[in-house]
Amino acid sequence: MSKKSPQRITVIIGKQLRGCYYESLLSQIENDARLELDLIMCGERTSPELDTRCCVMVSRGFRIRRRVELPRDSDKSNGMVTLPTHHRVAFSEALHLEPTDLVLLLGEPEEMLPAAQAARTAQLPVAYLHDQAFTPGSAGYDTHRELTEVCHIHFTTTEQDRRTLVASGESPQRVTNCGSPMLDELRSCPPLRHDELTRRLGVASASLASRPLVVTFHPEIDGEIEPPEQIQNLLEAVEAVGLPTVFAYPEGLPIGSEVALAIGEYCQQRDDAYLASRCDWPTYWNLMRSAAALVSTNSIGTIEAGWLRLPMVSIGQRLEDCPQVGGTIHTGRGREEIFASIATVTAKEFPDMVSDDANPYGEGSAASAMVAQLKSLALDRQLLQKPSRPAVAIAMTTATEPFMAIPQTTNR
Repeated sequence: MSKKSPQRITVIIGKQLRGCYYESLLSQIENDARLELDLIMCGERTSPELDTRCCVMVSRGFRIRRRVELPRDSDKSNGMVTLPTHHRVAFSEALHLEPTDLVLLLGEPEEMLPAAQAARTAQLPVAYLHDQAFTPGSAGYDTHRELTEVCHIHFTTTEQDRRTLVASGESPQRVTNCGSPMLDELRSCPPLRHDELTRRLGVASASLASRPLVVTFHPEIDGEIEPPEQIQNLLEAVEAVGLPTVFAYPEGLPIGSEVALAIGEYCQQRDDAYLASRCDWPTYWNLMRSAAALVSTNSIGTIEAGWLRLPMVSIGQRLEDCPQVGGTIHTGRGREEIFASIATVTAKEFPDMVSDDANPYGEGSAASAMVAQLKSLALDRQLLQKPSRPAVAIAMTTATEPFMAIPQTTNR
């Protein structure tokens, strides 16, 4: 492989649940005179979510070269689960059709690992965006660790994550903190007029004029408090606060039937509470811009709230390895705890108590940082060589190489 900068970049995008379509990143690659964009979308076979993402990409002017439909988890062969092999073969076929210089992976580890293995077998450099934290013992940790070992270039969304990767053995020159692409999306999201926002949400104009409380809540199953009690605790705490409230669930975050029923009944009994169970992410972000505070579980909205300087209450267990965002209070699932936290973040004195430290997820320039790093790479044999990999990763890759052989890319 001759030494040169990347020209054709194959971007593989998997499932995204938080409204990030990487439009800024894809546009910068496509519009750069030195780069050429090759876009592949992947997802579960027959999934409406994949169709929706593809339609959004096409509507925004991007050409999708190939869809990689991945078998469902229930697919089996001769009583043995063979999904990893099926997925690697599917990605191998997609990469075989067109020559490329570098593969950039954007998605969850379980989808991106077979894509990375297929690219590595084809002797292609692989870059991956680590956009979520994994702790030892957590779901997906082992898959994420194996994916890290396979990839050659790493992008992180926080400096803390960058340091974690370097401490795990990755070369500092191969790890770049670019910030979160979510903020690129938010930064370019046009503001909605007040009347348009209320129309989209189906809420009274006066409720948004007085800066409502925005709630995006999902009960968690942990054996301590049952979901029905968690929902009841939340509703009682919100009622005690006494602020106009919009319960909002953007696309990709389906509201469970039990939650929808309880919240629906609560809203019917009050004239200052509304349920917006189906709104797009731009509408959700505009709602956050006009809110007094955000209350959520599973860290939904943390990145955006930090950038918007929106006070936030995060219900549930806090991940110790996740960066702390100014203006966010973590609380338990009890009624009194939730009430006290909401009362604190909505107090007029609260903004003065929040640190002015920079947002750990950046300021909405992730795309520029990623493209600059990709253009600076020298594609040579040294890039494809990593200091070490776990034996399990070596064994897995070696075992798949005979039937996944792909011709090496020729210089164009």
